[in-house]
Amino acid sequence: TALHLSIRQLAALLPKRGMTCLITDLLAPLEPLERQLRLLSAMGHDIVLFHLMDRAEIEFTFEKAAHFRDIETGTEHYLDPAAARDTYLKNLHTHRAAIRSTCERLGIEHHWTPTDTPLERVLFDFLPPRPRQAAKPRRA
Repeated sequence: TALHLSIRQLAALLPKRGMTCLITDLLAPLEPLERQLRLLSAMGHDIVLFHLMDRAEIEFTFEKAAHFRDIETGTEHYLDPAAARDTYLKNLHTHRAAIRSTCERLGIEHHWTPTDTPLERVLFDFLPPRPRQAAKPRRA
């Protein structure tokens, strides 16, 4: 999916401030995404970004040359993992650093989450530090 377009649609559906949790692999160009995250942030939303990645993507442990298919575009690439590993890992590191920097700059809470981490652990790590808001009386 074009995440930046989904966020634009989300912004239109959420005119009131609130917590917005985005769960995504973030394997997309960062510039259009940053513009949309900035929009949500400017609208006053408390944004929490869960950046999910499979261990195979994180560590690039593939051994044999194979066809890799982009599940979003259908594009196939023949790839020798031994030849591509260092470049892939360097690019991934750069991309993740840019995501962290963008989140820090926009005041977005960022949680990098390997998909083999149990959901309850992710939520346990996320929920405790959040301040509890006392119920505010409504104005008449």
